Amino acid sequence: MRILAVDDDPVILELLRSCLGRVGEYELTCCDTAEAALKTISGTEMPFDCFLLDIMLPGVDGIEMCKI
Repeated sequence: MRILAVDDDPVILELLRSCLGRVGEYELTCCDTAEAALKTISGTEMPFDCFLLDIMLPGVDGIEMCKI
């Protein structure tokens, strides 16, 4: 399962990396802004199966990213 996590808190992203990395069934990609995440999404051929979004992000927030 391909997961894209978007959070501006590096502690949260590291927690996700450590937890999901142990399972081994997940391919986790992390971004710290919605803009970086949207660029990542547009630059990949294989779609993501799941998005984990922080609602309060600098610039474009998680809700607006969902709309885009």
